[in-house]
Amino acid sequence: RSVWIFCAAAAALWAVLIAMVPATPVVRGAQPAPVGAQALETMRSRGPWLLAACFAFYAGQFTGIFGFLPSVYREYGISVQLGASLTAVAVLSNGAGGLAAGLLLQRGVDRATLIAVVGVTMAVCAWLAFGSTLDFGWRYAAILVLSTVGGLIPGTLFATAPFYAPTVATVSTTVGLMQQGSGLGQIVLPPVIAALAQYTGGWGSTWIATGLAALATVAIAVLIRRYDAVRPR
Repeated sequence: RSVWIFCAAAAALWAVLIAMVPATPVVRGAQPAPVGAQALETMRSRGPWLLAACFAFYAGQFTGIFGFLPSVYREYGISVQLGASLTAVAVLSNGAGGLAAGLLLQRGVDRATLIAVVGVTMAVCAWLAFGSTLDFGWRYAAILVLSTVGGLIPGTLFATAPFYAPTVATVSTTVGLMQQGSGLGQIVLPPVIAALAQYTGGWGSTWIATGLAALATVAIAVLIRRYDAVRPR
């Protein structure tokens, strides 16, 4: 109930803030292209699909890992309250990665390199957290690293979207396609992780599913590097 009250209060606050924003005067300009034409132009371009695929594999990992994390902690004898708190701290650390992505890209770090490094890091951390025999403290540290470093991917993808959109008018549809990829990953991968845990009788092998998804982002990073070499500037 307290969570519901918090979410309702946050939504109400956003409504108040939006109502306080002064209306922007309408400026008559060139007639924009129909939404259908913009969507079709976006889907015909390779770049937005690469971003959507990368977001799908990342979001599937993140949702699968952190959605089931309280259940994993319960197997270690950790209380529900402490498990929820540990999960919340790990999820919050993801935001630091998003901020770091912008700083690194501004300093000229290659986007494909960022995504590839994150993919490898997430695969290794998933194994340390679920597949290794380390003590719980080290496993939780791996989760924190996974979440923090993982935040580099969405930050990088959103920063890349304006450059990969076919035109300025299709930036919104490019971001929309990315979000659809994220939603698809969140729908598909968590059930796979749950089925794997049920089949093997525990969470120790779930890193295989998340690790493969992480390595898929590395493969997409290679495709992104190739696309950057040939895409129109």
